[in-house]
Amino acid sequence: MTFLHRLPDLAPTRGPLYLQLERVLRDAILDGDTSSSAPLPTERDLAERYGISRMTVRRALGDLQRKGLLTRRQGAGTYATARAITQTSGLKGLGEDMAISAGSTHSVVTDRSIDTVTPQDAIALDLGPGARVYRFKRVRYVDLSPIATEISLVPWYCLPSEHTVEESLYSALREAGNAPSRTLQRLRAIALAAEEAKLLKVETGTPGLFIERQGYLRDGRTAELTRAWYRGDASDVIAEISLTEGATNLSKDQATPFVPA
Repeated sequence: MTFLHRLPDLAPTRGPLYLQLERVLRDAILDGDTSSSAPLPTERDLAERYGISRMTVRRALGDLQRKGLLTRRQGAGTYATARAITQTSGLKGLGEDMAISAGSTHSVVTDRSIDTVTPQDAIALDLGPGARVYRFKRVRYVDLSPIATEISLVPWYCLPSEHTVEESLYSALREAGNAPSRTLQRLRAIALAAEEAKLLKVETGTPGLFIERQGYLRDGRTAELTRAWYRGDASDVIAEISLTEGATNLSKDQATPFVPA
C-alpha cells in the first residue's frame, strides 16, 4: 500500500477539510511515515485522493510549511523538513523523538561504562553515595549529519547490563520492565562549548539547545538522567497545547513540557 493510500479518510462533519488534511499530513510526518529524501504526493494526487480542490490542498500544505514541517523545492516537489523535531508531548526517549523527525535517523554509542555516581548526580538521581550507574554517551544523526550528543545515566536497578542499550535507551528500559511513567524536562538555549561543538561539527559558540531530562518509574524511583546538546540550526521544539473549556490556566499535564532517550 502506498503512502497516499495509507492516509486516513477525511470527514465533512469533523470541521474544515483543509484543517483535517493538515492534521493527517502532520501526523504522518511526526509518526515517521515520510522521508526528507522522497517527495510527498503532489497537490493533484492529494486532491484526487480526497475528492477536494487543489486550493484546499494548497492551503493545508502552506500551513505545514509555515510551521516548519514542509519544504517546497522548485521543480522537485514538497518534502518533509529534514530537521530534528522535539515534541513536548508523548512519553518517549530523546532518540525516539528524533526517530519521528523527517530524516533518516540513527544513533552511535561512543562510550558505555559502569561508574560510581558523582555527588551532584546522586542528588539528581536520588541515589546514595557510591551507588552504581550505567553511563552512555551517544551521538545522534539525521541522515548523515550529527544533530545531537548526549550523556545518559541509568541507576543499576533499571538495566541488567550496560550492553543492553543499542540505539534506544527507552527501548532497553521497556524490555527490562523499567520504562519511565513520567518525566521532568528542562530546555535552555545555549552557546555550544568546544567539546560538544566538535562532536556536532560546528564552530565553538554556535547556538544550541540543551535538554536535561529525568525519568521516573511508577514507584517514584528515578529511571534515567539524560543531558543532551542539540545543534540550534537543526532543531525545532513543537508544542501542542490544549485549553479545557472555560479554563484560564493550563492543566498540570499540558503545562509540563516534555522531550526523549
